[in-house]
Amino acid sequence: MDRDLPCQQIVFRAYRSKACIDEETRGPHPVAFLLRPGETGLSVGLTYGAAISGLNKCHGAATLHVGRIRDSHLDVEHRPTDSSQDHWEIVGMPNKEMDMARAMHFANALARQARTYNPPR
Repeated sequence: MDRDLPCQQIVFRAYRSKACIDEETRGPHPVAFLLRPGETGLSVGLTYGAAISGLNKCHGAATLHVGRIRDSHLDVEHRPTDSSQDHWEIVGMPNKEMDMARAMHFANALARQARTYNPPR
């Protein structure tokens, strides 16, 4: 598999909690795009199944275009893990503990461009 994703590639970001869904709009909330302590990137998958694999519970998901992520001065890189050779991450985001203002800037940008994904039943 080519490890350089084309700009038109869609990636999926799974929500770990209900807080990731904006109560008013029902769309993605910026909290869904903040790094947790110790993380160096936001996990995404090339498929919905890949995005939710390894989660005990999924509260929803959003899709993003790689090209729009890159327009935000971030990127998507292949980052295999012990449990998945097909793991990807959005990289270039600051940790909120180090720079809350920049972390929120990127989280808001990603939330604005993300689209709620409704998996087929």
